[in-house]
This record gives sequence, C-alpha cells and structure tokens, in this order.
Amino acid sequence: MPGQNPIPPPPDHPAASFTVGGIHAEAALARIKELENEALLVLPGNVTFKQLTADKEAIEAATALLRSTVGLNPSDEHGKDTPARFVQMLRELTTPSDIKWKTFPNDGMDEMIVTEGIPFSSLCQHHVIPFIGVAHIGYVPDQLIAGLSKFARVVKYFAASLQVQERLTMQIAEYLDRELKPRGVAVSLRAEHLCMTIRGAQVPGAKTTTTVTKGVFADHSRTAKAEFLSQINGRH
Repeated sequence: MPGQNPIPPPPDHPAASFTVGGIHAEAALARIKELENEALLVLPGNVTFKQLTADKEAIEAATALLRSTVGLNPSDEHGKDTPARFVQMLRELTTPSDIKWKTFPNDGMDEMIVTEGIPFSSLCQHHVIPFIGVAHIGYVPDQLIAGLSKFARVVKYFAASLQVQERLTMQIAEYLDRELKPRGVAVSLRAEHLCMTIRGAQVPGAKTTTTVTKGVFADHSRTAKAEFLSQINGRH
C-alpha cells in the first residue's frame, strides 16, 4: 500500500541487497553456511546446525521405523515425543564421557591391586539391546599407579558404544596396559545380555564372563591369575 515500506525480498532472492546488523544479507548467509559446514556455528546447549539437521533426519527415520515395526502412533499424546526420546536415548548410550586419566608415582607397591564390582551397561552391537554387568580389574604396578576412580571411568568410556563383550574386555585391558605400563593387568567382565534373556533363547539370569590377562597374569607358571580369579569369584 502507498506510504508503507516494502517488505524486503527473501535472502535467496536474486535482488536481495538489504543488510542484517550492518552486514550485507548475502555475506551473512554465506558465512552462516560456511560455519554450518565446518560444524562451528553453535546453538544453545552446544548443538551445531549439523547436529540439529542430523537429529531431525534421525527422528523422522525413527518415527517411520517405530510406526512400521511396533505400531507407534506419533499423533498420540504418549507417542508424539517417543521418536525424539528414542534417538536421544541411543545418542546418550553411545556417547562416552572423558576418562580424565591420572597416574601417580608408585611408592613401592609390588602386590596385586584389585577393583571389583564396577557396574556397567552397554548396547549389544548385534541387536542394539543392553547387556548389563560388572567389571573386575586387577593389576600389579611397576612405576605408576592410577587413581581408583579412573578404572570405573575407563570401563564406562569403552562401554558407551555399540559393543560385544569380548571386544569391550580387550579394549579395557589394552588401554590400562598401555597407559599404566604395569607388570601385569587382568580384566574380567560378567554380564547379562538382554538379547538372550528377553528374546531369542529367553534364558533369564544367564550370564557371560570374559577375561583378558596380560603380563604376569598371563604367565601360567605364576599364581597371579589364579589369585585374581579367586578373589573376584569369591564375591559371587
């Protein structure tokens, strides 16, 4: 209408020539796109545009999957946020926290140190269903010892991904062997796999134990491994 300011054209209009905060719109949009491509443009909650787009696509895929497989009604009050929660749950269970590894000089300890009953949960890579259990870690130090909480952090770090128990046990043992450089390290995991207790074979209570030994614990001519297994098995 006469006397009113015209509405500026949209940013992708060929004739766009207005400014945003003193910056030419086309330049501003180009920079936003550049930052988005570099995953540098961060929204509240440290979420990037790329993550936002990925979540949107993941939620749409989850909606289709849950609707076709379990009959989810995304229009229902109880089901409308379920796909988003489903995606968030998977991200939460597969996003590890920093280990914050810390060691200290060993002041002369040359006997076995054991941390027992570290609880963990992980997602079975074959079925994307949790397996839940406890980890037992023993080591005989050489020059270094570690803060006790670090063993729990190491377990939780490697458990926060799609896993198989055998690989998880090996990863924990290899990390501790590399970072501590001990005379020996032993890691034993005992877990219940929901993929075989609530589906498939359906054998509730069945547990799987995996053990990896290195250094003096792997030397069968010594008693370190037997002492370790005797200690952790004595609590069950």
